[in-house]
Amino acid sequence: MISLLAVVALAARDDVADLIAKLRAAGDVSARYQWTNALSMAVKPQHLPLLLKETDAGPAAIRPLLIRLVAEAGGKDAAPGLRTLCQKFEIASRAEAAYSLMTLEDESGMKILSALLPKAETDDDKRAILNHLWGGYLGETAEAVSALTAFLEREKRLDLRRQAVRAIASYRKDPAVLPTLRKIAAGEDQNLRTEALAELVRRGDDEALEEALKTLEEGKAGAIVAFTLLSAIEWNNKKAVLPRLRAVLETCSDKNVRAALIRTLANLKDDKSLALLTKLSEDPEEGVARAAVEAVIKLAGKGQLELLKKACLEGDGQRRVEAAEALLQLDRPEGFEGIKGVLETGKSFERLRAVMALGRMRRKESIDLLLDIIDDKDETVRTQARQGINAVLTALFPYLRFEANPAADKLRAWWLKNRPK
Repeated sequence: MISLLAVVALAARDDVADLIAKLRAAGDVSARYQWTNALSMAVKPQHLPLLLKETDAGPAAIRPLLIRLVAEAGGKDAAPGLRTLCQKFEIASRAEAAYSLMTLEDESGMKILSALLPKAETDDDKRAILNHLWGGYLGETAEAVSALTAFLEREKRLDLRRQAVRAIASYRKDPAVLPTLRKIAAGEDQNLRTEALAELVRRGDDEALEEALKTLEEGKAGAIVAFTLLSAIEWNNKKAVLPRLRAVLETCSDKNVRAALIRTLANLKDDKSLALLTKLSEDPEEGVARAAVEAVIKLAGKGQLELLKKACLEGDGQRRVEAAEALLQLDRPEGFEGIKGVLETGKSFERLRAVMALGRMRRKESIDLLLDIIDDKDETVRTQARQGINAVLTALFPYLRFEANPAADKLRAWWLKNRPK
């Protein structure tokens, strides 16, 4: 006679087997991930033999998904099976098995991944292995940095080379990393130099910080290079660089670099840049002006209300909306007045921006203004107004269900009756 425990185990096995069958039958990536997630919640240690058997059976398209489930179900008991999987099948599945070993704190995983990298032939396989090797927090071996450095020397594709540099930089304990990064930073490939230089700056290398600042001061860095270096400078968080960054901002002509510099000054809490940022809030370049207004808010808050009130009433509609949103974040009623002005006189895209801003403000005043524009002549504005009303009403009345697309008059009548005082 079969025991109750065995019946329960068999039932669970049948459920998992049924889910695996549905995973096999899934016709697209989205459906596969749906059934994988269902399996992730259902698998238990007793399903490990079944999962290993199904992984062996394939097909290749779902094998990496099943390998993850092997690790989830079996934990450290799955390690022998995963090590076996690392020795057969296609590169993607072997890499997934090695990475699963890493997540189980099995040191063989990193070694196997490092050995697989030279064998990868397709860009997808290379990218998958690089993704798994990027993040030495799962384990570090001497083989990893060596394999990545060798890959960097033979690989031609720039995106894969950059990915390899980032992977090298993710290792903190290997003594070979710093010399490798310094060599890359001194090389001729500007893209790789920037990645390596930024990582050295993050690690507190003063020579790298000086080189990064000089690169910005020379004015030859494009937006991507500047953004990468500025992000590293923010991470470094040395206040001594602030005067030099302000000087670069005053002389820089690239609008994207200027916007990035403004955000860095704000993130580094450079109060001495307030006068310059206030001036730049009226810059003719829209992106620069927007970044400056956001920086002023971050640095000064309510101390710059007059600037925001002025920007809320003057200039183009988009800037007025941005200033109005800033006022609303500071809980100032002038913000709604500014948005109301844009809704009354702004162009279609400016009214749309204003409507989107109202939809983010969970306030009764938002509904008042959105109802005024729900019959706008522009269809996109009308649609966005309805979406905003739905979002705000759901936040204000979480216990009520609302009709999906009620008539405007019906909405107004309901709001008149139920508007909070």
